[in-house]
Amino acid sequence: MKKTTLYLTLILVISFTNQIYSQTDFVTGLSSPVGILLDENELYIVENEAGKISKIDITQESPTPVDVVSGLSGPARLAKYGNELYISDFVGDKIYKIDLTESSPSLTTVLSELQGPDGIAIYNNELYFTQVYDGTLSKIDLTSETPTIVEVDNNLTGPKDIFVYENYLYISEYNGDRISRFNLTRTDAVHDNVITNLESCTGIYVKNDNLFITLRNLNKISKANISGTNPVANDFLLNINDGVGIAINNDGTEMYISSYADNKIIKYTDANLGIENNAIQKNISISPNPATSYIYLNNLSSVEPYTLLNLQGQIIQESSLQPNQNLNIEHLNPGLYFLKTNLQTLKFIKK
Repeated sequence: MKKTTLYLTLILVISFTNQIYSQTDFVTGLSSPVGILLDENELYIVENEAGKISKIDITQESPTPVDVVSGLSGPARLAKYGNELYISDFVGDKIYKIDLTESSPSLTTVLSELQGPDGIAIYNNELYFTQVYDGTLSKIDLTSETPTIVEVDNNLTGPKDIFVYENYLYISEYNGDRISRFNLTRTDAVHDNVITNLESCTGIYVKNDNLFITLRNLNKISKANISGTNPVANDFLLNINDGVGIAINNDGTEMYISSYADNKIIKYTDANLGIENNAIQKNISISPNPATSYIYLNNLSSVEPYTLLNLQGQIIQESSLQPNQNLNIEHLNPGLYFLKTNLQTLKFIKK
């Protein structure tokens, strides 16, 4: 009877875990997707090689992309302002806009003769945009009929995506391997570094003080809490091939990622996606405990580095654990051990 109860408990735990975390190929067959923008239930997708913008309805189980506008040279990112969708055309050195209320929107040129425009974002009626080739962040007044480009910062290194969050504009500097930010409330402000040593940082998104970053060449997404000083980026999702753009829904349970090389949109579902790491994982525990062959961490929601130590404090091994991953301990001698993570230190007994 005890064995049956134990088996049923394990099944319930596994089922519950699978409902919280899932990663699927949501849309395939795209043409080198880059930037993505989620507006309510519509996900707008930049298809770079096809030179077009498409969209899907995320409420559908198997959504089919619908073309919104074409005729672009090599589009990169998107920003929405009222009923207008702004598009940076990296190859064409232009920024366009379209009216989303039109059944067949046409491209209207907003700016031309730029130097590789990439990231775009809107703050207080102003459109901010990066130019990769001259390393600048600039802006224009969207309420002006003849907007003039105002240079905000000219000391960036390969600036790509940008994201506005709580009066700060965050910038991914691809060639600088860093995330910097600019205080939008100060006219004399210059950018300061937020996180460094981020190889090939490309797409960025901030949700509830959590900064998500696609590290394109490393095929992963990192996550850092930016509410305090000296934030540290930790691995969040692995095996994201050539990830570029990120979008998260309003309640912070679904993340969408564009995979340029694989021509698809990945959907990652996590009930705790937009909540600060320590709040999510404060109830982490080890099961089974005591254990003979393996252990795993309950309530782990992202990739977590760990150090395994014996009772004398000697390091046995160091690596990382993914959610629902078992850690083999068959090689350990019987005794008390400690599993140290960035979140807390746990103890377990090897039988």
